Amino acid sequence: MKKNTGKPYTDGIHFSISHSGRLAAVMLSNCECGIDVQEIRSVSEKTIQRVCNGRELEKINGASDKMLCFCKIWAAKESHVKMTGEGMRGDFKNIPYSVRIMRIGEYITAISPKQRQSIKWVRI
Repeated sequence: MKKNTGKPYTDGIHFSISHSGRLAAVMLSNCECGIDVQEIRSVSEKTIQRVCNGRELEKINGASDKMLCFCKIWAAKESHVKMTGEGMRGDFKNIPYSVRIMRIGEYITAISPKQRQSIKWVRI
């Protein structure tokens, strides 16, 4: 089944799927959720300017590892839009997000559950 935003769902189980490079992730929840995986890699300044607002740009410019900082912001925003089903349209600079982030080697994983809940990370 799909919501009017096009986000798929099943009765009683919400899920989100992401992959980047050689890592894939799945999130299952009893409430709306979103997950994003990003390989930490270089991106163009144009991309950073298109995605980040002023506060985020200041944070990136002050970071010792600018690409790591950007990847965390990108993953946070993408996990949020996956949770809401909005997708990557509209003003990506001003997407609100409240996420949990975990680093797995050269990857950043961000999760956005709609409700506060305990999270269990399982690596397979």
